[in-house]
Amino acid sequence: MEGQLIPNGLFSLKPFYLNFFNNMKMIQFIHRVLGTFLMFYSMFFYFKSRNETYSYYTRFLFIALLIQFYIGITTLLLSAPIFMAIIHQIIAVIILFILIKIKFIIVNSKTINI
Repeated sequence: MEGQLIPNGLFSLKPFYLNFFNNMKMIQFIHRVLGTFLMFYSMFFYFKSRNETYSYYTRFLFIALLIQFYIGITTLLLSAPIFMAIIHQIIAVIILFILIKIKFIIVNSKTINI
């Protein structure tokens, strides 16, 4: 953001906690950090669960998060065209459905090795 890894102005509002609700720079920064973390964690989750019954869905989750990451970056680079923003939201719903399916399989198989 603004050519920096951690941009200026993240904690510009007083009191401190308002930055997490009203500071658009902070909200966008948190969104980017969480998106990056989730993408890398989904890769770890996929490799960790390769021998589990739900590995097909963890692979699909990893691919969906890679696409989501790419679409998110592309949306910002193109100055947020509405079509790209809608695609970003649709993929988020698909990711939610994949996570629900994985959770359903894990609960029903009663084995949690992760």
